[in-house]
Amino acid sequence: MDLYPPSRITDLRADNLDIEKMQITLTFTAPGDDLTNGQVSSYIIKRSLNSSDLYNNFEAAEESPKTSYVKGDVSIKSNAGESEVFVLNVTESGRYFLLLLQKNNTL
Repeated sequence: MDLYPPSRITDLRADNLDIEKMQITLTFTAPGDDLTNGQVSSYIIKRSLNSSDLYNNFEAAEESPKTSYVKGDVSIKSNAGESEVFVLNVTESGRYFLLLLQKNNTL
């Protein structure tokens, strides 16, 4: 049983947008499972062309499909404090809103 929640992801960056390949790179520092210690169980990356889909109806928002990952795997995670990098294909042009959540083993 966990006594503490995972630490927050405070440095998420979405950059290196490649318009020709329709890819975006997400980088952040891996949080810990118990605050800043250990590893989270996995990550959830959801995306939408409408920010209210993510904030008002999170459960219904589209999770980035595993086939969209060019680099990175949400089920393989780094130790707390290490760098995480995900490169995702985006299928539609437009302004994407991305939401990243970490899961610990009690969720």
